[in-house]
Amino acid sequence: MSISTTKINFKKRSRNKKYQNKHLKYYYRNLQLIFEIEITIAFCIFAQ
Repeated sequence: MSISTTKINFKKRSRNKKYQNKHLKYYYRNLQLIFEIEITIAFCIFAQ
């Protein structure tokens, strides 16, 4: 691997980290919502 590609990868990685910190909150919130929806669907199926 050449130096230029490692530099580019490092830039991408650092940029991704910034975005990850922002999106992590939303990601976990969405995960919770999906989990709740799946539980309600499963409950409806079992109720029948």
